[in-house]
Amino acid sequence: MPRAGVGRKGAVVICNAPFRNTTTRPHRCSSRCLAPCYVFDGRGMASPGTESPAGAASAATGAASSGAPLLKDGSRRPLTYAELCKDSLRAVSMENGLQYSAIYWETGHRTWLPFWASFTQKFTWKLIDDQLRRFLGFTSSVTTEPFVFYSSPRTYMRQYVGDPDVHLTSPLSVKWRFAFCPTGTETFEAYDQQVQEALLAKGAATGTQRQENKQKAVQAILKCAQEADKR
Repeated sequence: MPRAGVGRKGAVVICNAPFRNTTTRPHRCSSRCLAPCYVFDGRGMASPGTESPAGAASAATGAASSGAPLLKDGSRRPLTYAELCKDSLRAVSMENGLQYSAIYWETGHRTWLPFWASFTQKFTWKLIDDQLRRFLGFTSSVTTEPFVFYSSPRTYMRQYVGDPDVHLTSPLSVKWRFAFCPTGTETFEAYDQQVQEALLAKGAATGTQRQENKQKAVQAILKCAQEADKR
């Protein structure tokens, strides 16, 4: 990975020497530096910046292997900084912007279960709870308790199916619906006739009262009109 340093006369040295630490520091290429090193001057042009024959040889080899274009004299020019930092992890680019949302994968599975969970049986604490209630005497037969709860307008009852925890809810209904009329009492027809006569008499009285109220209202209106004409 290219590393930048400060060379002589303010030039920038780009060196690929593998430093022991990852921090960027200025250095002077010597015979021990076998990586291709380049010096960037103020004009932006790159020129060989090796100070030893070994460094110059490694620079020429690196330029030839990297595909640098040939010059008129047949030599290859040093690579520019844009060409060097193309595949560099240090020279990052922000062409796609920052990533603000997290990356996660929804498995949709119960990942906390072990791999042998599918070979086990289902377990519930209710089995142990029922045994404790039975041992402590907290349970009683369903026949000794009135499992009937009241509601309007009907009353419902639980119908158990072999187990105190399994039941159906059904409304209570009268099994037989009949009218019992002993001998010597009034029949339904006679009673209905009495009810109808009472309703007719009440309606007639109500109608007469309504008619009287209408007449009183008309007389009051006429009286008010006559008094207004006198003034």
